[in-house]
Amino acid sequence: MDRDSAGAVCGCHGARGQGCHPRTAHPIASPRVRGPAVRTLPARRSPWPHAGRDLHGPRAGHHLPHGGQARALGLGIPPGTSVPTLSLSLDHVVIFVEDLRRASEDYAALGFTVVPGGVHAGALTHNALIPFADGRYLELLALTVSWKRRALRMLARGGLEGILMRRSPLLGRAIRRIRSGEGLADFALACSPLAEVVGVGEIDGPVSGGRVRPDGQKLSWRLAFPRAPVLPFLIEDVTPRHLRVPGNVIHPNGAAGVQALTVATGSFDRAVAHYQTLLGREPFETVAPIPRSLGVEFRLNGVVIRLMAPIGPAHPLRASLARRGEGLYGVVLSADRAANLDPARTHGAQITLAHPRNSTS
Repeated sequence: MDRDSAGAVCGCHGARGQGCHPRTAHPIASPRVRGPAVRTLPARRSPWPHAGRDLHGPRAGHHLPHGGQARALGLGIPPGTSVPTLSLSLDHVVIFVEDLRRASEDYAALGFTVVPGGVHAGALTHNALIPFADGRYLELLALTVSWKRRALRMLARGGLEGILMRRSPLLGRAIRRIRSGEGLADFALACSPLAEVVGVGEIDGPVSGGRVRPDGQKLSWRLAFPRAPVLPFLIEDVTPRHLRVPGNVIHPNGAAGVQALTVATGSFDRAVAHYQTLLGREPFETVAPIPRSLGVEFRLNGVVIRLMAPIGPAHPLRASLARRGEGLYGVVLSADRAANLDPARTHGAQITLAHPRNSTS
């Protein structure tokens, strides 16, 4: 892979506003890694030139954790604890927006078919969906009324998100994302059976959730929340999933599914361990698509989840980590054309269209 091409970020600028007009769609390389650039990591050996130190300085005798060591480190699981085998797959990506109607219009102008989703239980948020042929979807999520938005921001500025996270993982996690403003906020993995993972390590829940569709259909599901913010949340449907996720939706821009996610972290080894634990699989070494980055890939049912960490102070990921914290940084969608979408129209979300790649498991 060309180290200057950036999957979720156009290689000509690396971050919005550096070197090209933000409304220009640029052809990019598909985030395919060929030949020896990707390989399974051998146990108890760290292949990266920077693996002997963390991102802040040298640390003698350091090795990237693997296997049982990683599983214990990843979610605070005591040694010897049995970790359940789960059925996991990418469910959806959450994009927080200030105004749902305006965001829906902007995404429609980009060639997406946007389906009104309804109002969530408690009437705090409402959403619209951009469903794909692969069964996954983008969720445009907004607060329902402005006074609630102001109140949540006041709570976030007051440093109360930690208290809320303990009392209500869903609300605490939402406040942390909302404080960062519009853009990619989170992503969810469909998990079954959800009850098996709750209580093993640092995962809170289950929490009941639901939504009422515009046609009056009531939906319900259960959620669980890893305490590590770099990890996605987990969802399990109570009502049939086909009621929650519309099918047979065609997008004029040719988007057909989610191909890859990029997750930014400032604590590379710990983030890798978290994902090893949750996904129950080893990562693949990869050439990071943004120069001066550490990177590995996890393959999950046709979707690549790429973890990336910056090396050095002057790095595009640094600004994102400072503003938004660890978490989802970019999304690559399979489509019949290649382009970076205008962040002004995507409401801050780094979204790339790319030609389909071979399925990965």
